[in-house]
Amino acid sequence: MGIYFTERGWSELLNIIFRGFNNRTEIVFIDNILDRGGLTSMLELISLIIFAVLLGGLLEKMGVLNSLLKPFLHLIKKKLHLISVTIFSSILSAALGCNQFLAVFLSLLTK
Repeated sequence: MGIYFTERGWSELLNIIFRGFNNRTEIVFIDNILDRGGLTSMLELISLIIFAVLLGGLLEKMGVLNSLLKPFLHLIKKKLHLISVTIFSSILSAALGCNQFLAVFLSLLTK
């Protein structure tokens, strides 16, 4: 579809996907929106997500997550208690892991 509408070749479209699109207009605001990087500009975020998932899996397999949450599991009797423990575990993992992705993934791994 990109080849048909933009009349660009495959190699040029792949270059845009990986390196980003650069176009200059008269409006600075539009230039800031359009001149974004491609996949290469997202590598830092992608690597952060991958490492957060790896660390979460490692902590789960080593039993660290269960040992941290074991004192609170007996408190879960109602839905409100489950929500409270999930919020607490998210805050605890965000404070200890210094990473929002880790906090989200670890709270999803609680059983």
